[in-house]
Amino acid sequence: MTANNQTMSILSHQQQLQNQLQLKQLQTQEQKQQEQRTKSLNSNKSAELANLVSEKTPQKRKDPRDPLAVQIPTTANPTEILASRFNSWRNVIRALLVYLKDVVSVHEEVVRQQVRLQQSLSFPFTTQGLNGDLYQPITTGKSNSAGSDGAGPADNFAAIQNFFLPLGNGSIYDLPSILLQFHSSYAVNAQKTIRELNSTVIPRLEELRRDLLVKIKEIRGLQSDFKNNVNKEVLTTKQELTAYQSSIELVSKHPNNVQPKNDPYLLRTQLDRQIKRQIQEENFLHEAYLNLQSSAKELEKVIFLEVQSALTVYAKLLGKQAQTIFDVLITKLDNGFLTKEPSFEWDSYISREPNFIDPNLPMRHYRDLVYPHNNSPLSFEIRSGYLERRSKFLKSYSKGWYVLTATFLHEFKTPDRKRDPIPVMSLPLNDCQITEHSKMDTVNPDSWHKFVLHAKQNGIINRGHNWVFRAEGYQEMMKWYNDMKQLIALPTPQARSSIAAQRESQRVQVKQSKRHSKAGSLLSSSTVPSDKGHQHSTQYDQLNTVLSLPQNVPGSEGNQAPYFENSQRNGPQSPRSGAQASGNDYTTYAQQLPNQDAAQVPQGFNYAPEVSALGISTQVDDESGNDRRSLETASNPNLTDPDHIRSTTEDTLNTLTPKVNGLKVDSDKDARPVSTNNILVDDS
Repeated sequence: MTANNQTMSILSHQQQLQNQLQLKQLQTQEQKQQEQRTKSLNSNKSAELANLVSEKTPQKRKDPRDPLAVQIPTTANPTEILASRFNSWRNVIRALLVYLKDVVSVHEEVVRQQVRLQQSLSFPFTTQGLNGDLYQPITTGKSNSAGSDGAGPADNFAAIQNFFLPLGNGSIYDLPSILLQFHSSYAVNAQKTIRELNSTVIPRLEELRRDLLVKIKEIRGLQSDFKNNVNKEVLTTKQELTAYQSSIELVSKHPNNVQPKNDPYLLRTQLDRQIKRQIQEENFLHEAYLNLQSSAKELEKVIFLEVQSALTVYAKLLGKQAQTIFDVLITKLDNGFLTKEPSFEWDSYISREPNFIDPNLPMRHYRDLVYPHNNSPLSFEIRSGYLERRSKFLKSYSKGWYVLTATFLHEFKTPDRKRDPIPVMSLPLNDCQITEHSKMDTVNPDSWHKFVLHAKQNGIINRGHNWVFRAEGYQEMMKWYNDMKQLIALPTPQARSSIAAQRESQRVQVKQSKRHSKAGSLLSSSTVPSDKGHQHSTQYDQLNTVLSLPQNVPGSEGNQAPYFENSQRNGPQSPRSGAQASGNDYTTYAQQLPNQDAAQVPQGFNYAPEVSALGISTQVDDESGNDRRSLETASNPNLTDPDHIRSTTEDTLNTLTPKVNGLKVDSDKDARPVSTNNILVDDS
């Protein structure tokens, strides 16, 4: 008995220690739960903060197989937490509504400002609106008054518009239309934004906010679903589990001391029944959590979708406004005025303005002008040069510049036709006769030689007068004498014009030859040494041409007069200078003159090159374009012999023909043949 009593006392003492330990654990757990309840009930914010801290703080995961490890919160207040969350959503929606309403107010002001900007477009151009309508410019302020010239605003606008390209050409004229369309489009888009926000977005958000208030009340009404006895059942399960474990240990160590009520079988049965009650209570609470969370999730999805939809609509409206800026303003400016050259407007204005000229229009030159009979041989000079005329009464000689044409012999003071255009005296060839000339002074051939021209006196005293002229040199005198005799022998100016045409052809050929000679000398100077080049170029210094004697001249009564014609010196020629055209073409030209009898055309005026042995040379004197001829002859009696001249000419042609044919021409323009129908005189 004593041993049994001691054993029982030991067991009872152990039982007491276990009970005390369990009580302490239960008290500690109850204190923690109480603290949690206090915190959750004190403030929603403190509860949310505690949840955030608990989420951030890593907790040791409980073993779901442990009966005492409860996986769900048993003392939380989820309805209050969700109410606070959805109340926060209401605050967010309210802030969004405030912003969108301010957006509406701003866009209303934008519409007013865009209309104001449209009215500020005071360009003096016709503008085109969005619908294609044209609007005339509106004057404002002082521009309403008439201009200084008395014209009204409409006239001023019309004049200004004519200075620029019309609408649609990318000019400055398009700018007011682009700006008007941009501000109109922007105002229309702003009105659409106002209408869309006021009619759709804002009302839906306001309705959502009201619905959220109802849902929050419903959530708070579910608070009773979360009242549970899970903690109580867990404590009971723990006691049953402790008793069961103690009975197992007692049976294992002291099987004789086990009472029937402490049989592990019975305790196991009680423990299983308790665990089932605890699990059932937990599942009820678990199901309440799932129902609440699923409903809250669906509600928040609705909230999120509505806010998303509102912001999407707002973003699209802003995107349309931005696209309007790009499409209506930036693109049109980039494709129009901004990409034009700075001179685009000016060039267009000059091209269509009749009061200005085209910059590409070339200047006209005298040599390019054509007028009726501009190349008529009747207007050409046949010979010009200095002569001295003896006065009627004092018998003294006065020097003058004489020009012989197909009609007159003109006397000028100077060779300059610009400063001295009017002749001092003019003798008509129809009223003149060539009578005699002085014989050649073989001792001094360069002395003054005279010839006499008999002319009728027109006026009160109708009697003839003998004009005595003298030239410096026999050859010079004979040129004037023979030319005048040849011209006077012809009956009409048209018949004489053939000689003028031949002389003009010679002058043109000489000028062309000089141009070729100059170009050839420049080319040869770059390849040939200076001393050799000079020697080469001077080989042609004495190359001259002479007019052969006329034969069977009509009106000369069968007499053949010696006729010397001073053709022009070709000057220094290089192997690249061009050949001269034949003078026979002017005989054909004279035959084609109007009112010209073919029988009156002189025959035999064939020009041919001659060597320098004849001593004849010509030169161009001043800028007026007049040919000044000087006669430099040696004492040569054969010059007056027609047969000698004709034979010398034929020999010269045979000698120079290979050289002329072998010349190279650098420019087709300079080497062009002289036309018999259109004689061009180079005035340069």
